[in-house]
Amino acid sequence: MFLTYTNNAMFSVYLLGFLFVPAWRQRPFGFGGRPRWMLHRIKRFLRMRASNDQPYEQLVNNPNEEANIAHDQGATTETAAVIPFTIRETMNVSLTFSILWFIANYLYNVALTRTSVASATILSSTSGLWTLLMGALFLPTSADKFTWNKLLAVALSIGGVVLVNAGEVGFSSGDIFALFSAVFYACYLVFFKRFGDEDRMIMAMFFGFVGLFNVVLTLPLFFIFDATGWEKFGWPPSRMTWLYLIVNAVIGTVVSDYVWLWATMLTSPAITTLGLSLTIPLAIVVDVLFKGITVGAMFACGTVLVFGGFVLLNCEIYYGVSVVDAVRRRLRRC
Repeated sequence: MFLTYTNNAMFSVYLLGFLFVPAWRQRPFGFGGRPRWMLHRIKRFLRMRASNDQPYEQLVNNPNEEANIAHDQGATTETAAVIPFTIRETMNVSLTFSILWFIANYLYNVALTRTSVASATILSSTSGLWTLLMGALFLPTSADKFTWNKLLAVALSIGGVVLVNAGEVGFSSGDIFALFSAVFYACYLVFFKRFGDEDRMIMAMFFGFVGLFNVVLTLPLFFIFDATGWEKFGWPPSRMTWLYLIVNAVIGTVVSDYVWLWATMLTSPAITTLGLSLTIPLAIVVDVLFKGITVGAMFACGTVLVFGGFVLLNCEIYYGVSVVDAVRRRLRRC
């Protein structure tokens, strides 16, 4: 709990942007109306009939001037401006996201204390499957549409992770936590892609509120867990432990998770999920290079599968190349 709390709380450092970035303070808070992203008929991308040099305040205060889409009546993206999120809208997205984020990360950390790293890693890699399914259901873009080629890519990635960790897997109660962590991981990734928008939302502000909400909302869990005996509270025993916690939070959360979720906005949840699986064989490669650890053929095969799944998914989304469709056409000719 303390590890998860520290990592998530570190996101709040981004709120210092209100002190140093004037554009943050100029953005309206948004009192008075319900947040647009919560409405049933929301349109994720709202266009305005305005020129690019129209003042920000005029864009926000004229929500009824919705612009035509590029293909409607000859309108173009150059003549349309995007309505930015108000601070309140950013906070609303951050609030829901922070809850899903905390649950997924806490469950994974609990899993690591109750099962082997290999088992937790393998079960967490199933998040690619959950992300693929949820993305097909809740995301409207063609990049997130379900295809058999994407399923094959996810299967290759999961199979590769299994081979990389072959021989070290056993079953324990922690495996259940790892599996649920993978499900919640997919939930917050799809949610972020669905309601976040890098063109309308200041990403750093969003993460700052995620950290703030985690600090406030999850603080009572310390007392609940301690009173029930689920986790007995205790301060880190040494300065070195504090140092490890802070370095891990800064590098592993504030920097890496920011870049990773930004990649989700620029690509798709499925791609970033499989991309995250690449850390598993790459970490072992680092151990081989710097620690002299030897690996066998199973690791080599698993690494090839993990990289193959990642490449396969990218080929379909960005180049329209589907291995499954190619095989089908080949079989029909035969």
